[in-house]
Amino acid sequence: MCLPQKYPKPDTFEYFQAGYRYDAITHKSLVGPNEGDFDKNWYVICSNYFDDPFYVDFSEGDKEFPVYFSWHGAGNWMPVKVAETLSEFSDFLTIIKNIEADSQQAVKYLEEHSDLTNEFWKEVYVEYLEKAEEPINELQITDKSEWIKGKVIITDIGKDKLKLIQFIKDQLNLTPQQALVVSKQGEIEYKEGYLAHLKHIVNQLKAMGATAIFRPDPV
Repeated sequence: MCLPQKYPKPDTFEYFQAGYRYDAITHKSLVGPNEGDFDKNWYVICSNYFDDPFYVDFSEGDKEFPVYFSWHGAGNWMPVKVAETLSEFSDFLTIIKNIEADSQQAVKYLEEHSDLTNEFWKEVYVEYLEKAEEPINELQITDKSEWIKGKVIITDIGKDKLKLIQFIKDQLNLTPQQALVVSKQGEIEYKEGYLAHLKHIVNQLKAMGATAIFRPDPV
């Protein structure tokens, strides 16, 4: 869900900028000169499941167009560089696409070829790490302290509220209105089960900017 899923066609490139460079309804320009504004030289080249944009700066052609990423709905646009050049980014995505059926191989590739201190690549890594985990049963658990039942509780959805609301809506099969109501709760009961099964979900939510805990059931 973190990596690009939506791409513009040549004849829809300008329309693809809606919500980033201009308001889709009023067509009012959204670009600005201040920090946190969408810069006049930025153009979105693709977006992910959450409509988070990947973009290039048209003034950086001499640098072969480094690729930047920002979280949509964060309140401002803070660029995170995800590739030194557009070509490098394209090659990386092609490799991941070719190996993503084998999540463990994708995890290994990300460990060896991406900067896991980078906020974006760390989030991608957590996503593939979750996919790579094999189903766990009681006999496989060596740490018996993890065989305790409880719930994953989201105590704060974080700064990127729209992204987490979208995630909650899809994962809990809610309508947009229901997801919005749930997001305003002080605590959100996200999932229940055993710690061994749920600890990676806590890590995934934290990587997405939320505050989440595992709360054991009362004995």
